[in-house]
Amino acid sequence: MIGRAWAKACHAIGIPGRKVDDPYFKAAIMETQKQGVGIKIPTVREIDGKYLDENVKETEKEIEKWKMEWDECGVTLMCDSWTGPMRNSMIIFLVYSGGTMYFLKSIDATDKVQDHQYLLKEIKAVVLKVGYENVVQVVTDNGSNYKKACELLVEEYPHIAWQPCLAHTINLMLKDIGKWDEHAACIKSAQDICSWLYNSNSLHSMMRQAIGEELVKWNATRFGTNYMFLESMFKKKDQFMVWLMSPEFRRTRHFNTEMGSTHSTA
Repeated sequence: MIGRAWAKACHAIGIPGRKVDDPYFKAAIMETQKQGVGIKIPTVREIDGKYLDENVKETEKEIEKWKMEWDECGVTLMCDSWTGPMRNSMIIFLVYSGGTMYFLKSIDATDKVQDHQYLLKEIKAVVLKVGYENVVQVVTDNGSNYKKACELLVEEYPHIAWQPCLAHTINLMLKDIGKWDEHAACIKSAQDICSWLYNSNSLHSMMRQAIGEELVKWNATRFGTNYMFLESMFKKKDQFMVWLMSPEFRRTRHFNTEMGSTHSTA
């Protein structure tokens, strides 16, 4: 009965079933079992009020424990810019030390020009907050603004190393590789096929049913996804051939489009 009751609660308030594997969820269940029958259910005001404050204080205590290792293990400061769907721009700072990483702070930079001078000011402020003597390296993307800011930072603090983000570096490498003549035409064709398959709900549904899964969609700013899309499509090439040559597909309006007729006879 308890399983069904929790399932009903999760389904009603939109908690995915996988969340019950979260260690904090399990700890809450175990603590409830210890208290037994008649335990008072916390109110919304308590959860978003005093209990939230208590959890923040507990987290701050844990962070203070980690800070004690900074002078021994050193600190890697990670900085990244992020733009949301509403075009709001954030700069995120993370700290890594001794095998532990945590969120340090974020800055709303929506109304700021993120040139190297602005970034240097913000990064330097965080370095001083952490303790410049503790920081051994700073990791950012390798945009020219971040590169210039970190070069100036290293001039002032020579013991700090700047490391461009590996993922961002590989992403830009794949962007340049995609411009090679032997790659460009294939990638353009892949992008056209992906757009054709995903711009129509009915065609997308037919494709998913025919091949049994989703493809990796290409992303205009994630250049590795061009190759990931090609790989995912290649793995399902037999299913694609059967589907595009089938009478069912040829009877649809999608077959009569330029893309449909081209790829069903290729």
